[in-house]
Amino acid sequence: HSKTGIDIHPAATIGESFSIDHGTGIVIGETTIIGNRVKLFQGVTLGALSVQKEKASVETLLVKVSGDESSYKSRLQYDKEGAKINPIQLSGINSADPEAIGKHIINLYKHWSPKDDPKIGNLYGFNLYIQQHQEPVTIDSKLQYHKYNTFYAQRDLDGIKYTSNQGHPNVDNPKLAARHFLNAIDKVSSLKEKYEKELAELNREIPMTAQIASKPFEKEKELAGMKEELSSLEREIAIGIQEKQMKQSQAEIDMQPAPIEAPDEERSSILSIIKLDSKPKISKDRELSLVAIPQMEPRIRRTKGLRM
Repeated sequence: HSKTGIDIHPAATIGESFSIDHGTGIVIGETTIIGNRVKLFQGVTLGALSVQKEKASVETLLVKVSGDESSYKSRLQYDKEGAKINPIQLSGINSADPEAIGKHIINLYKHWSPKDDPKIGNLYGFNLYIQQHQEPVTIDSKLQYHKYNTFYAQRDLDGIKYTSNQGHPNVDNPKLAARHFLNAIDKVSSLKEKYEKELAELNREIPMTAQIASKPFEKEKELAGMKEELSSLEREIAIGIQEKQMKQSQAEIDMQPAPIEAPDEERSSILSIIKLDSKPKISKDRELSLVAIPQMEPRIRRTKGLRM
């Protein structure tokens, strides 16, 4: 910055053929993505608006996760040993046995299809859902789609989706599978801490970005002087080229041969010949030999006398 007045974050993404013209006050932030063949001019700040948008997004998520945490903790129950109770309620089963609950969850994970209701139960004020995905796979040189199901818990329709193990339950242990949704919802506190840290980091980054953008260029006067010298030099070069072209044009004019002018008497004789002779014999180079003019003069007079 002290040498060029430009700040570029090393994590910024910049494409090919990138250039800067008069770079004073240019700031390229960490989140900036610049494509190919881009040119920037002075006073441009990239990344600050992205930081502001990211901050707004994190603030929204923090409000939602804070509400989820309050709701979860207000309903959470513990047993005598301090373990979290799992009062899950699932559609299609009426049992509190962890083994039975786990087997039911595993069966849904393996065999559920979108034609069935995606909402499968509730736990501590959170709705429990299942969803199906498909991914392309190549089998025997043929493209096919592999389908699989995942679980998530969500308190509001526009709220945060909580998952454990990316939505995949433990299919080898029904008792662990029974606590799949409880483990997913229990992440609410750690997720809240994550968003709080992100927001604090953004709050520190925004003033720094604004400070960098408004920081004056220490060598602004020197740069202005260099620009003035460059403009003066460009004018001198243009004037020099123009003078050289004018001299060349004048030299070409001076090299052209001057026209030959005959004396007044001889000029009158020549004009008389042109009037009398409808086809005067004049050479192609339009030069009239002055040697022949004295010999032609008597003839001009006789001819003129006869015709009168």
